[in-house]
Amino acid sequence: MCYVVANSLLEKRGEKYRKKRRLSPSERHKKTKKQETLPEGATLTTLHTTQLLQFLRYSGISLCRVNGTKRTPGFEFCLGKVLAFNPHPSQASRVAWSTSDELDWLIWADGASCGWKDTGVYNKECSPEIPPTSHHICLSILEKYIYRPPTLTAGAPLQLGPLDLAMSTKNILIGCAASTILLSRHTHFGAITTFVLLTALALTCKVLYLLILWPKLLSPTRHLPGPTSASFLMGNFSIIQAMQSGAPLVIWMRTIPNSGLLRYLGIFNIERIFPTTPEVLKEVLHTKSYSFIKPPILTNDIGGILGKKGLLFTEGEEHKMQRKLLLPAFSHAHIKGLVPGFWSKGIEMTEKVAEVVRASRSGASGGGGEGVVVEMGKWFSLVTLDIIGSCGFGYEFRALESASISGSSNSQEKSGSELAEAYNTIFNMGSPSRIGAILTLILPFRLLHSLPLKRTREVMRAASTIRRVTARILAAKKSALATSPEDTESKDILSVMLKSNTYTGPDGESSMRDQLMTFLAAGHETTATAMIWAIHCLSLPENRHIQSRLRAEIHGAFPSGLPTTITYDQISSMKYLSHVTSEVLRLHPPVGVTLRVAAEDTTVNGTFVPKGTSVVLSPFAINRSVALWGADAEEFKPERWAGKEDGAAAVESNYGFLTFLAGPRGCIGNVFAKVEFKCLLAVTIGRFEFEQDGKRELVVKTGVTAKPRGGMPVSVKEVTWG
Repeated sequence: MCYVVANSLLEKRGEKYRKKRRLSPSERHKKTKKQETLPEGATLTTLHTTQLLQFLRYSGISLCRVNGTKRTPGFEFCLGKVLAFNPHPSQASRVAWSTSDELDWLIWADGASCGWKDTGVYNKECSPEIPPTSHHICLSILEKYIYRPPTLTAGAPLQLGPLDLAMSTKNILIGCAASTILLSRHTHFGAITTFVLLTALALTCKVLYLLILWPKLLSPTRHLPGPTSASFLMGNFSIIQAMQSGAPLVIWMRTIPNSGLLRYLGIFNIERIFPTTPEVLKEVLHTKSYSFIKPPILTNDIGGILGKKGLLFTEGEEHKMQRKLLLPAFSHAHIKGLVPGFWSKGIEMTEKVAEVVRASRSGASGGGGEGVVVEMGKWFSLVTLDIIGSCGFGYEFRALESASISGSSNSQEKSGSELAEAYNTIFNMGSPSRIGAILTLILPFRLLHSLPLKRTREVMRAASTIRRVTARILAAKKSALATSPEDTESKDILSVMLKSNTYTGPDGESSMRDQLMTFLAAGHETTATAMIWAIHCLSLPENRHIQSRLRAEIHGAFPSGLPTTITYDQISSMKYLSHVTSEVLRLHPPVGVTLRVAAEDTTVNGTFVPKGTSVVLSPFAINRSVALWGADAEEFKPERWAGKEDGAAAVESNYGFLTFLAGPRGCIGNVFAKVEFKCLLAVTIGRFEFEQDGKRELVVKTGVTAKPRGGMPVSVKEVTWG
């Protein structure tokens, strides 16, 4: 009913517009049921004007001939406020364009050439004045404002994609209210009853459309290869939830033949496409990086923790501005100067772990040279938090200093730092349950966060602590810059933001706090997770020889014993250390899967992708691709990086190693994280030997980062240097 009413209004508007232009019916093209086929080897951008006219006419769009000649026929789109002139707009046309209230968009083409390849597109809001000579590609505008093209192949019939109805709940209610007024005289029901029935019917139709019709029958991506859905309504959600984040994608990528794209259905049959080759990943992450944005549901869920206005969640020009502003804080030259700070914090951590080992050994009856079980994840989280505080913000959290050395291997033991406890609460709670995931999709964000759920209360309490601490950091840095001349030369993240004078006023203060929250979380949790996986890999029985070889390189680099400070050149000279850290990051990326959403109608690998389609980017799956890394892609083999320059991927394409993503939205702090990781692993392996029997069933907890449930308790034993 809503569609009928909308269509009726549109037809009346179009008829009124045609009368105003005084065009007789004989001047209009007659519709036909014939379907035009795409000529062999042609694409939409190379169609001649006449072919494009036929295509639009057969697609049901009313067309009118205006001011045309036999050589370059002009035409007018009567559907909506669009007028297209041909050839280049004359002075009279530009006057009409600037003074007419009926026209919003002007589209013109050089019909004497090859049709729509050379075109100009102007929006009255953005470009009220038409340059006399300029050429632009019009295809994206044509797709967005006039029709949705399907995937076009040679000889295939040209047809419109699925009808793009404005199906928001608000529009449904308005349509049902209008329909109630029209039907109230012809029904036995009262107005309220009619409205309720129509609304229920319309919402039911919307649900059926979104759950069944669109994903299974109408979606232009439905023909892409993918796994068979395990459930009629829930797609492959049960498989995805049961396995480690990214693990199902590894299986599908290897077992389902594809040309760069896979498609699968998630909860409520929400379709997701998964790029599987470097070429397609480059298109998504680089060529069209700003056409794919972070999902609003993700922004609402963790944006309050990671900062909605921070670099992680901003889009478009705002993101470009922020990234350009922050680049000096992550320059190679600046990070070289941070290495002594990384190393000193690493030494402080190993001193704490050594105290735990000695305390546990003195309290045990056995003593001797046996190792002591220590939950290393706690210490890695504390040291990386101290590092991002001192090296990133010029602020001392003293998380290691306040930590207990009771010797307990319990991962839930209190750390003594309120900020560390807040992040421990957030990063150790895992992903939502099945019911939680369903509620996230159904309920509005504000309503969901008002429910008395334990998870919600804990997240809100932790977020409040983080905001309070970031406000304190910001105030301390402002005071330091105002009173200490030496601080004005600092290039840490916070100093760069304050000295830029970009963040001013109340909104600027809020934006800086969000940036702090972004780098606090991303800057310490990801490296801590990488350290957990490094110790896991090196402590397995089959990899002990790798641990021994790495320790020998570290001791060989510093034969006089553990140094109190080192330089960037010294840490870079340890090539096997670089190979080990790169292999850990490849096999166990801290973030295994991330999502993007198409912000506009676009194409990926030649496939039309409608606005709102979810795109899955999986470092976990791509980093284990047999096609990219070989048959031993699942094995931990640091030597695969031998012969490569420091930091270079062991594959030909930069898009085959996705731990830090790539392109304009790649991780700005990847060099910071790599150098920090090397320093911490070198000082840790140089001082301790780690063992585990390998029999523990490893359950990976999927949350903001992917790490083992229950932390990383391993047997730790001090070693003699040299």
